Amino acid sequence: MACSLVIRYYPKLPNEFANMHSALDWNDLRLVLAVAREGSLSGAARKLGVTHSTVFRRLGTIEMAIGTRLFERFRDGYAPTPAGETAAAAAARLEDEVLALERRLAGQDLRPSGPVRITTTDTLGAVLMRHLPAMRRAHPEIEPEIIVSNAMANLTRREADIAVRPTPAPSELLVGRRVADIAHAV
Repeated sequence: MACSLVIRYYPKLPNEFANMHSALDWNDLRLVLAVAREGSLSGAARKLGVTHSTVFRRLGTIEMAIGTRLFERFRDGYAPTPAGETAAAAAARLEDEVLALERRLAGQDLRPSGPVRITTTDTLGAVLMRHLPAMRRAHPEIEPEIIVSNAMANLTRREADIAVRPTPAPSELLVGRRVADIAHAV
């Protein structure tokens, strides 16, 4: 019986790189992005579904780990420093990439199943409801969750999976098609 021995050499990373690499993870970047977008710890906490004190503690830990201040603290909220703007911009790009990957992977399933969030406006809700039984027959594994609201759900952030909207064309990030013409009258 022949046996082979494989030796792999992995070069040692410089300490600065190893320390920097372990300083941030995706959850840290999400927290920085939430504070930058919301402008306050309480707003970021609501967005992330955690407590104000958790955001405060984690932000302090992040800043200590990377060795720089990411936000200026004011009485009316938090404003990003130049380093905070850089970190928030990078986090926004990463978030866009992760969401794009999720959208691409979600379409890979051969047999659609599970919950599907469908959003529409109140004026189109009745039209959608008439077509729902046919969709259920065609895809019995799908569990539709209907959201009727005039607020436009953000599909790129997965607030909904399907949108039935009165619009001439979907945004360039979405795939859509015209299903009907709507006439308006006063």
